Amino acid sequence: MNRILKQVSNTKGIRFYSSSSQLDSEYMFPSVRRLLVEYGINSSKDVTATGPQNRLLKGDVLAYIKSKNLSPVDRLSLISSSIKSSASASASASASASESLSTQIKDQIKIVTTITNDKTKTKVIYEDIPNNNIRRVIATKLSQSKQQVPHFYMTVECELDKVLAMRKSMPEDVKISVNDFVLRACALALRDNPQANAKWSDEHGEAILNPTVDISFAVSTDRGLITPIITNTDKKQLLAISNESKQLALKARDGKLKPEEFIGGTFSVSNLGMFGITSFNAIINYPQAGILAIGTGRKVLRPPSTYQPINTISVKNDNTTQANAGINTNGPLTLEQLEKLFDSTLPKQQEDIKKINGGVTLENQPKFEQPKVVNVMDVTLSGDNRVFDDEIAGKFLSSFKYYLSNPQNMIL
Repeated sequence: MNRILKQVSNTKGIRFYSSSSQLDSEYMFPSVRRLLVEYGINSSKDVTATGPQNRLLKGDVLAYIKSKNLSPVDRLSLISSSIKSSASASASASASASESLSTQIKDQIKIVTTITNDKTKTKVIYEDIPNNNIRRVIATKLSQSKQQVPHFYMTVECELDKVLAMRKSMPEDVKISVNDFVLRACALALRDNPQANAKWSDEHGEAILNPTVDISFAVSTDRGLITPIITNTDKKQLLAISNESKQLALKARDGKLKPEEFIGGTFSVSNLGMFGITSFNAIINYPQAGILAIGTGRKVLRPPSTYQPINTISVKNDNTTQANAGINTNGPLTLEQLEKLFDSTLPKQQEDIKKINGGVTLENQPKFEQPKVVNVMDVTLSGDNRVFDDEIAGKFLSSFKYYLSNPQNMIL
């Protein structure tokens, strides 16, 4: 028999090819063999081999497929054609052998059909969504920024209790969000630290101070992220910032922003607190030199700022008055401080004072300050290290924390 039907089975299905073609070659790469089978190509007649020792390469097959604009051959039709050629070539074979071969082929067809149908049924193909102009520009600019701008990061924790209390005390018709307080605090911090309100100039090789404070804030739209600009933010009060930010956000979502309303800016703010994000590192919106990443508010337990009694113990002896000195700390307690804290009970104080002075009188019962629960949020600065050094970044974040923790100073 000149042509013998060969079968090669694997986990994905069954492949058929003829021994008269180069498909049998033991020197042929598996990827080449697979392409020839899938596209029904006779390599010895159609495709020119360019590899060493006249070996057929995958590139040869791909070039041929592209030049002929070929499509993959249906595997069922490939099996049928192989069956027909085999039947005609094996006409002289015995009836029992033909019957056995026919039964075997039918079983193989069922396997291939089942696999093909399963692939069709469970076929989950991803969908390519073409980028619009905004997303394309965003992808290009942020990639360039991350690759070319030396980012560095600093995080500060800011208390929000006074901001939340001020919002509750406002009239019902006045709607000022926490983000409006953030924008105002950022603008005032940039005003107080002009070196932070700068950008890097590749042409001059140095940082250039911006003459105005123009804050860009991120707004998510269906077409992508866009950053409208509030110009002269440091010169506008909270209510003006709130109204302008709402108008710009609405225009951004409607696609009605003018170029001057989103191109430029000297600093950016990105707030993901409404999504429950605790903290994140934002990418600098080049050519700006800094961006603040605002996290969500959360409750934490604060130790007392001082462990001195609120009403101090006055000890009278020979017309002299002594005040009990407390432990002043705002950070974690040392072992020594903990010992002093637990030893400073009222009976212990009375006993010690009596031993030293021979008798005491207490004017007031002492009341010790208790730990308290406060609302805080994390704010992370992403800065261009060519513009921001540690000192500039530290001073800027310190000013920002001061204004946000004391919002009454923003309205002065």
